Amino acid sequence: MAPPAMAVETRLQRADLLTRYIQEQFWNGRERTYLDEYPRKTNGLPYSTLWGLGIEFSALTAGVKGNPNVYRPWMDQLFDGLDRYLNRRKRMYSAYLGGTMDIYYDDNQWMILDYIEAYEVTRSKRYLDKAAEIADACLSGVDSVYGGGSYWHIDTKKHPTKNTCSNAPLATGLLRLSRHVKDPARKRSYAKQGEELLVWLRNTLQGEDGIMWDHVNVKTGDKKRDWTFTYNTALVIQAHLELYRIRGDRTHLTEAIRLSKASKLWLSRNSTAEGDHYYRDAPFFVVHLIEAQLGVYDVTRDGTLLADCRKTADFCWRTWRQGGRAKLIDLAAAARMQWVLAKYDGDSEPKQRRRSVRIELPRKGTLTLAEVEILSNGENIARGSRALQCSTYGDCYANLAIDGNTDGRFRAKSLAHTGENESSPWWEVEISPAAKIDRIRVWNRTDAVPERLDGARVLILDEKRKPVWEATIEQTPKPKVEFGITP
Repeated sequence: MAPPAMAVETRLQRADLLTRYIQEQFWNGRERTYLDEYPRKTNGLPYSTLWGLGIEFSALTAGVKGNPNVYRPWMDQLFDGLDRYLNRRKRMYSAYLGGTMDIYYDDNQWMILDYIEAYEVTRSKRYLDKAAEIADACLSGVDSVYGGGSYWHIDTKKHPTKNTCSNAPLATGLLRLSRHVKDPARKRSYAKQGEELLVWLRNTLQGEDGIMWDHVNVKTGDKKRDWTFTYNTALVIQAHLELYRIRGDRTHLTEAIRLSKASKLWLSRNSTAEGDHYYRDAPFFVVHLIEAQLGVYDVTRDGTLLADCRKTADFCWRTWRQGGRAKLIDLAAAARMQWVLAKYDGDSEPKQRRRSVRIELPRKGTLTLAEVEILSNGENIARGSRALQCSTYGDCYANLAIDGNTDGRFRAKSLAHTGENESSPWWEVEISPAAKIDRIRVWNRTDAVPERLDGARVLILDEKRKPVWEATIEQTPKPKVEFGITP
């Protein structure tokens, strides 16, 4: 069955159409899960395997950010249905319905990342608790054989391999968990274990160019160097970006940028008349590279990264529109691409529908910010978000104001810094639509020119870019300025 014929002009419309199409054609209400493909083959499974469901969950979560009334019930419905895949003894999901012993660590690690994002979007603790539960179970797959790392499958005799795809998502998931869990000991443990996995990957399965190999057989020591997939390198990029946000160590940003550039080897010429570049790999692999490249773009503002991601998503969209049998895992990946790219439409500046906290000077000047903290129920929700600024001085990127480092000295290399003496310079950070903001803290530069913040306005903008709260930094600049938010 071909997809519906209709004109689609915006990326959000594409995302909505794809996601609704999946829900209408793939959802199996009787089994409380999705079909593996549509139209279904006569001898095919009446449900999807876990891998495809993980990508569909991520597509629905992205939809919840824009329209929770439509997509939140579908996301919650899938979360409840996934309980039928759970192997309760192992505390992990099976690849198949019924909670069998056919359990892959990488399948479960994707769910860790999905549930953390669901928590960030909804603030529902059940998603964070489930992410932590699965992460703890996945750590049972890590041992000291071949220097460390996680196995791919729980049957290590039959599958004696440790794969990039079963280590990079776990490293990224543990690092993201460390930003959300409250207990200090667990926070430190997750961050430490995530960093150790990343080090093991770098020492074991990374080529000199940064591209990740597929796996190592721990019995023979053989490494599968000729299998390279976009998602393996992508998750290592994401892990380095997470460590950069947590530690503020610029070596991790440098490495993420290096791997980002190395990933251009997957760029291929499209066969269409436009001749666009796109990342040559299966959609369910390449969706992760798009997200990694967008993460690098958020920091560096390298427009070629955004252009390549857009063209890849366009190629996947056109492929679906050609019709024919479709796999859930491919369509969900295509939908996810459209959702994550939607916020970058327009001029790639903050004109999209999202809430944000913005700091701006209503005059000619320069903005330098050591740190901006946005507190919601005691948690700094600015960490790990997307920050932008009107321009960048040197490598003083916008995200340096949400990296957790409040050291206001230029030599600390943790200042967000716009161009010098610009007209009405601004900086802003995206925040969750569901978050209730209690306080905003602005940390100033301390080694020089603290007066640059004189008269700066701090605003909370709603999804329509209208101010819903505003305050002014008094013309007596201090190292830290704090505002309580009155609804």
